[in-house]
Amino acid sequence: MDLVSRYSSRPWRPNTAPVSPYVVLLAISTAWSSPVLLGGHRADAGGLVRRVVDDVNLTGVPPMRRNPRLSDHEPGSAIRAAQEEFNRTYCTLLSRLEQAFNGSPKQLGAATGTMYALKGQAQALMRMPDEDGTTAGPTFEYVAPELRR
Repeated sequence: MDLVSRYSSRPWRPNTAPVSPYVVLLAISTAWSSPVLLGGHRADAGGLVRRVVDDVNLTGVPPMRRNPRLSDHEPGSAIRAAQEEFNRTYCTLLSRLEQAFNGSPKQLGAATGTMYALKGQAQALMRMPDEDGTTAGPTFEYVAPELRR
């Protein structure tokens, strides 16, 4: 069942099922980027996003630091090393996707594996305690190709 069907085929009952934070991000980006959603339904961007966000059980979402940056931590610290590794993987993923969609479709398989690695790295960062009761998070900063592994 697609996201639109899930929320439009039943009366609205908030907090009836846990929804992954990734689903929330997908719903928000989809609702704002296209007037038509999955299944050909017209997007009610504000209403759909409100329904999805209301349905999220936030007790399982880590309190990630707001707008994390590499410069927040000293070089050599565990958090900074994990963020640098995440950024290398993130830029590698973007490069592989670009190659896959521009004439090298075999790169899509490698990109898919990189997506899973990126997910694991992001989750690991969000389990690392940071300041003020928050956790670390990915920074999504650019890494030049010659500096990637």
